[in-house]
Amino acid sequence: MYSILTSDRIFCSKIKVVTLYSNTRTTFINYINYIQRKDIEYELYGDGDYVSEIIKKSRSDPRVRYFGTKPNSQVIAAEEQASILINPRRNDQLFSKYCFPSKIAEYLCCGRPILCYKLDGISPEYDKYLNYVVGDSPAELATSILALLDDLGNAEIKADQGKEFILKNRNYMVQGEKICRFIQEVLSR
Repeated sequence: MYSILTSDRIFCSKIKVVTLYSNTRTTFINYINYIQRKDIEYELYGDGDYVSEIIKKSRSDPRVRYFGTKPNSQVIAAEEQASILINPRRNDQLFSKYCFPSKIAEYLCCGRPILCYKLDGISPEYDKYLNYVVGDSPAELATSILALLDDLGNAEIKADQGKEFILKNRNYMVQGEKICRFIQEVLSR
């Protein structure tokens, strides 16, 4: 078994990878086929068109656990216990270029290492807090997961810094002030 010791955390006998699933293409689940390690547990939450594929995978691979849609408090609790969090949204849809995924902000608040694809909607200021998947195939996602797990200590430092950044600079008070300034600017023209 793999053990992890981090500040403010206890020893873990398994690595827990949590993914929030929301209508992501079924191929993303195939990355698990490329990881042979038995000390990794995959928890998936959410709903979408490919739930049957995920349930099928959870029945054939004891490392995969599908929880479906759960109350936000339960999902946040699972995120906070994860070794890494994965956002499987890829940059292959038009809207990905024009929006920042709220799931990334939620993940940052948990202070856990995040693995995601570099979306056009993610501004460069977040790059130092996120770990990006290299490539687009399930095999490349698996390779990125294993690389992140191999450097988990540094990834946790990055995650702690990301949590501090998001809580200090992207909280509702700061964002509300930005909106008010924008409105005042528009009205003063």
